[in-house]
Amino acid sequence: EIMRLDIFKSKLKNLQKTIKLYPIVLFSIFVATIFAIMGIWYIEIGALNSTLTADLLISSLYFAMSYMIVKLIITDRNIEITKGKKALVYTIVSVIMGLVCYFLIIKVDKSFVLRNQITQIGLFVTLFVGMFVAGHFNVRVDYADYAVKIVLSIIESLIYCVTIFIGIVAILFTTKELFKLQFNLSNVIVSCAAVIFLLLNASIILSKFPLKYSDENLKIKWLLPFKFLFTRIIAPIFLIYGFILLLYIIKVVVLKTIPNNIITNLILWYGLFSVVVLFISKTVEDKFINVYNKIQPIILLILSIMMFYSIGIRISYYGVTEERYLVVVGGIFIVISMIYYLFFNKKTYITIPTTFLILALISSVGPLSAYNISRIDQKAKLEKMLVEENLLVDGKIKSQSNVNPAKIKEIKDKLDYFVVKHSTKELPYLGDKFTTSQEDMNRVFGFRGDEFESLYGQIRSFVNDRLEIDTTNYDRLLENIQFQY
Repeated sequence: EIMRLDIFKSKLKNLQKTIKLYPIVLFSIFVATIFAIMGIWYIEIGALNSTLTADLLISSLYFAMSYMIVKLIITDRNIEITKGKKALVYTIVSVIMGLVCYFLIIKVDKSFVLRNQITQIGLFVTLFVGMFVAGHFNVRVDYADYAVKIVLSIIESLIYCVTIFIGIVAILFTTKELFKLQFNLSNVIVSCAAVIFLLLNASIILSKFPLKYSDENLKIKWLLPFKFLFTRIIAPIFLIYGFILLLYIIKVVVLKTIPNNIITNLILWYGLFSVVVLFISKTVEDKFINVYNKIQPIILLILSIMMFYSIGIRISYYGVTEERYLVVVGGIFIVISMIYYLFFNKKTYITIPTTFLILALISSVGPLSAYNISRIDQKAKLEKMLVEENLLVDGKIKSQSNVNPAKIKEIKDKLDYFVVKHSTKELPYLGDKFTTSQEDMNRVFGFRGDEFESLYGQIRSFVNDRLEIDTTNYDRLLENIQFQY
């Protein structure tokens, strides 16, 4: 009992220490939690509607991470600031960073609305990774151990939070069912999740997030089971998987066939996970891992050529979309990482997350962002098709009724893309209220938009593995016969 009490006191002291170290960070996350609960219960106060509540929730998290980055940088660089002015300096810089992030994702129109999810998530990832980089500019101590320790702390915190969440869900469900209580169980559960995974999770992680890891003994001492798992199971599996992908590439090159569409995703995700595995391998001392560290980057550099070739084919035919843009950026990150692992293995690995941070920021905001590049490219391809079919003349739409049904389908697909991913307001010749409904399509272009489907029918399938077919003069018969019409 005394030991348990000591453990509890120790945890309580850690919590008090965390609150003293990061009061404004925790307060910002507390505010974000309140906004999250308001959104869950659809609580609106005056002008604080559900949309603005969501915006303020994101902004509170941006501010918390910005403040953390500023504090880590100032502490790590030993910048002299008097004690009374520290909080003021942190707050002013963080508010500026938070406001910049806020207005980068907000499109000012008749109301404040989120511009797009890629920008929102991209900035969140940039700031999150920035916290990993900001506190460790000291190149004399290896960065890999520092980052892995923080990740392990996050995993530990998530295990605590998931366990607590499951327990609370079980308690709430049992109480409601046994005592026949009338309350919105789903909303209560989601509200508990917001408190646990935002406020409690952040408190636990921050308690294990010292301001200066460079002052401590960083070297990770892996337990034997985990070291065996990594060196004798995970690393070999990654090598074998890589060789399988290489064999497929050899097959494609030798037979001169077009690569399967799925190969792009397979290489991309394999490459991203390999970056993580190679990063962790820096913290492990093992002969096989030393061989793995030399072979894995070469394999991925070869695979990246096929990945870029495959995604290049799709972009040449269908143009740039946000998803294809992110595939290209992911491929660039993999190539840079593999070159670094191959030729600069002895240096600090802080370059890897820094590269990821820069690419994430470029992809999220600015003229080279995924949103902007895809908009420009898809708009250009749409206008090219409209001009070719004499539908766009001198910047104005001229309706036509004799357009090829296949072209109509392509035009409709592009317009649907703008409706879903962007906005038809970016196509000034269509008008602000244009939709891709049959009425609007017919009014503006002179065709409904479903002529291809009406002429050739929807794609339907009929499968019958017991159909009798005359195989005279044929060598073989496929087991599954599929008709499309």
